[in-house]
Amino acid sequence: RLRGERAIQSATKRGDVANLDFGQNLAVSIEMDPAKMDGAVLRLRHGEILDRDGALYTENLRKAKAELEYHKGTETTKYRPRFTYMGFRYVELSGVEYQPGLLTAYAIYSDMERTGHFRCENLMVQRLYENQLWGQKSNYVEVPTDCPQRDERMGYTGDGQVFALTGSYNFKTEAFWTKFLRDISTSQMDNTEGYVAPTIPAQGPAGIGFLSMLGWGNAVTIIPEMLYWQYGKRQYLTGQYESMRLFVECEMRKMDGHNLWLAPSLGDWLMPGKDMAWAAMH
Repeated sequence: RLRGERAIQSATKRGDVANLDFGQNLAVSIEMDPAKMDGAVLRLRHGEILDRDGALYTENLRKAKAELEYHKGTETTKYRPRFTYMGFRYVELSGVEYQPGLLTAYAIYSDMERTGHFRCENLMVQRLYENQLWGQKSNYVEVPTDCPQRDERMGYTGDGQVFALTGSYNFKTEAFWTKFLRDISTSQMDNTEGYVAPTIPAQGPAGIGFLSMLGWGNAVTIIPEMLYWQYGKRQYLTGQYESMRLFVECEMRKMDGHNLWLAPSLGDWLMPGKDMAWAAMH
């Protein structure tokens, strides 16, 4: 759902492009006004930070292009992409000169009632609290995403369950998680082992493979229990029971004679001096 308009804090000309600063990272849908264009093609590139030279930095986006290109025709109606959104703080504009009213940005996140509030005199602690609120908003867009900006903008079960309890104090997330649990159940029906995939909706029928992914698949039991304790409804346990049973039995089939599932799991991606293959195995 589109939320309030987000104002551009500053616009800095840099050669043939203009860097637009929205003041903070967030998930956004941008609307373009062709009546404000002084050229035929408008290009937007999105990123979280600038490099030391003031250019848009996008290396951390990996394979994600995070770009929009709009070709002006005879249409004068404002245009906003309906099937995508971006996560960013900065936008690099090229092809046309920036002028007020050319771009209108709207924050986007799932419809959730705010239920938790916090105030303190320490400005840094208060800012930290506000940051995690925006982190939740930007990653609660229909599914609990890993991030709103790079090429892992998918519904990650592990990332979702880790923050689910905290998020339920910030907002009423009951409807959000009810929908996601249905997605989990549906995805289980499309694989060979009743497995809960690391991302939901899953990317196709497949079994567990060589990774245990414990902590991700366990979202199928952790989230229903959280909903039960937070909202006092047994339906989240009884209604999700079959889904939970399928995954637990899948886990049990992987155990050896010592009742242990000995398989690689995901580790720390930020291990100094090690590559991603090593990190995935440790």
